[in-house]
Amino acid sequence: MISKKINVLIVSDGKRGHEKQSECLVQALQKFLNIQHYKQQPSLLKLLTNRIYSLFKKNIYPKNYDLIIGAGHQTHLSMILSKIFYGGRTVVIMKPSLPLSWFDLCLIPRHDDVNEKSGVILTDGALNNILDEKKHIRSRALIVIGGESKHIKWNNDYVAKKVDEILKQFPAMRFKIVTSRRTPKDFVEYLNKSLKTDIPLIEYSKVDKYWFTEEIKLSEHCWVTEDSISMIYELIAAGCIVYPISLENKYLTKISIEISRLINDGMISSYEYKRKKIQSMKYKNQAQHCASFIFNEWFSE
Repeated sequence: MISKKINVLIVSDGKRGHEKQSECLVQALQKFLNIQHYKQQPSLLKLLTNRIYSLFKKNIYPKNYDLIIGAGHQTHLSMILSKIFYGGRTVVIMKPSLPLSWFDLCLIPRHDDVNEKSGVILTDGALNNILDEKKHIRSRALIVIGGESKHIKWNNDYVAKKVDEILKQFPAMRFKIVTSRRTPKDFVEYLNKSLKTDIPLIEYSKVDKYWFTEEIKLSEHCWVTEDSISMIYELIAAGCIVYPISLENKYLTKISIEISRLINDGMISSYEYKRKKIQSMKYKNQAQHCASFIFNEWFSE
């Protein structure tokens, strides 16, 4: 770490998954830099208010930022305006709705089919800073439930039957079922009624943001609906044995293509009942990879 303090602004749209990616990048940067970070909503009024405070009360907000980080379409315009008001370099996470050239650095998942070039780093899935701590318990297992998306057709009965089949096929495992932000609200009630089991069902909205990360470090086997590509990469990073749960795709999508690539490369098992041997490949921590690039490119001197 260098002694110089770096001021970092996280522009957050309030969505946990987006905010978590920005925080993971900041966390990884802290291995190289002495960081003071601030958080702001993508609001023009809030931006102007903070700017006024920064001019007159420098202990509350800095007069300048070195980095401005954001994930999610709602953050993009605010990031650009923040750069105009405060200076600094913008780092956008995920494919932006604005031209790539409007940002200093774009960290974009490989499955978004963007060409790697100057100012663009392709990542394997969403950014995470999860490490395999080698403390998995063989009998512990998770079933991770995604939800509706533009890529797949969601059917409560179909998914519930898939979950029931997994539970019956592996009766010796200690399962927990986990929902996500996109899981339909009526699915939780439907699943409770259809399964008639005492398997714990953990609702995403009722646990803190670190619960899932800690749980996957302990669960050796994890089944996950194939729409949840970000969670699949988190499970890979944690060192879990990952089984995608097949869903009905509306068409051949970038997600289904990416799932097939991960299966063919041996990073995850084939679909839920036909386990394929997983290769012992070391997964590159994506947040640390991007943080290393940012440090060496902009702050190493």
